[in-house]
Amino acid sequence: MFALIVGLAVLAVALAFRLPLWFAMFSTGFMMILLGSGFSALIGVLAALARLDCFGLFVAAYLVSVLVSLYRDAGMVDRLAQGLVSALRRPRLVVMFVPAVLGVLSIPGGALMSAPVVDRVGEELGLGKAEKLFVNIWFRHLIFLVYPLSSVILVTSALADVNIWSMIIRNFPAFCVMASVGYFLVLRGKRGGASRSAFLNAREDLLVSLLPLMLAVFLSLVFQLFLGWMLPPYFLIAGGVAVGIAALAVFSKTGVRGVARSALSKLSLEVFATTVGIVFLRVAFSVSGASSAVAEVVGSAGLGGWVLLIALPFVFSYLTGNSLSGVAISYPILEGIIGIGISEAALLFDSAFLGYLSSPAHMCYVYTAQYLRANFTSGYKYMVPATALVLLAAVLTYVFARV
Repeated sequence: MFALIVGLAVLAVALAFRLPLWFAMFSTGFMMILLGSGFSALIGVLAALARLDCFGLFVAAYLVSVLVSLYRDAGMVDRLAQGLVSALRRPRLVVMFVPAVLGVLSIPGGALMSAPVVDRVGEELGLGKAEKLFVNIWFRHLIFLVYPLSSVILVTSALADVNIWSMIIRNFPAFCVMASVGYFLVLRGKRGGASRSAFLNAREDLLVSLLPLMLAVFLSLVFQLFLGWMLPPYFLIAGGVAVGIAALAVFSKTGVRGVARSALSKLSLEVFATTVGIVFLRVAFSVSGASSAVAEVVGSAGLGGWVLLIALPFVFSYLTGNSLSGVAISYPILEGIIGIGISEAALLFDSAFLGYLSSPAHMCYVYTAQYLRANFTSGYKYMVPATALVLLAAVLTYVFARV
C-alpha cells in the first residue's frame, strides 16, 4: 500500500506540473517497483517490455506518429482540407466531414487545422460561435471511436490483450450515436447553398493527399487478415503504416530526408516514449503489488466494478485533458478489481475518450475557442448533453454485449 500511495503522489505531482506524460509514467512505475518489490524486480519488468508483442505495439505507435508528422511537415494536411471542401461543396457536409477526416491525423491541438474551414463555411449556415466551437471539436474527434490507427485504441487493446477490430465493433454504436447527436443538436435544419469557399479548385489534391492514409488503414487490415499466422498483429499494422509513409514521401516529394525529419520530430519521439511508459507502468503496477492493494480497498468500500470502469477513465482523462492518460492510469487499477475483456476494454476506452473530449484542458477545445474568439464555456451547452448521450450508448452496448 505504501508503494501505491507514493506512486500515485509522484504521478499527481508530475501531472500537476504538466511534465511530459512519458516521464510521469516511468517515474511512477519506477517508484512503485523500488518501494514495492525492490530494485531486482526491475529486471523482470524490462524483460516483459522486450516481449515481441510489446515491441510490435511500440513500433506501430511510433510509425503512426511518423505518418502524422510527415503529413504536417509536408503541407499535405492543407491540401487534404482544400480537396475535401472542393469535393463536398455543401456547407453541412463540409463542417461535418472536413474536421472528421482531418481527425485521423491526431496532431495535438489539431482541431485548429479545421477551425478556419468550419468558421468560414459555418457563416453560410448561420452558425453562432458556440455552435462552431462544438461542431469543430465534436466532428474532429468522431473518427477516433473506430479508427484502427489511433494510438489510444492500440494501447488499450494491447493492455487488455484483445483484438482491436472487436473493440472497434463494440464502439460502433457509440460512433453512430455521436454522429447523429452532432447533426441533430446543431446542424439539423440549417440551410446553405453550394459553398463559395476559396478552396474551389483543389479537388485534384484530394486523391493525392488521402491515398497514403487510405493505404495505411487498408493494408493494416489486409495484413492482419491474411498474415496473422506469421507475426503479432501490431507488426502487421506497422507494415501497413510503413507503406503509407513511403507513399506519402513519394507523393509529397519530401523523400527520405523528409521521412527522417518526421521520424526524429518531437511528436514521434514523445509518442514512442509515452507508449513504452504506459506498458512499463502497467507491469510495474502488478509487480509492486499495487493492483491487489487497490482491489482490497475498493472491495472494502463496496464500490461496483462497472461504476469504476466508467468513472476512473473519464475523471483521469478530464483532469489531464488526455485520453491516453485516462487509459494508462485507470487500467492497472481496474485490472486488479475486475477482469478486463473486450467489452470492458471498449467501455474503458469510450469513457476515457469522452472525458478527454469534454475536458477544459483539451488543447483542441482551447485552440478552437481562441481562434473563433468564442466564450470558452459557451460550447458546453452542447458538449455536456451530447457527451452524456454517447456515454449512455457506450454503457448500453457494454450491458447488452454481456447479456
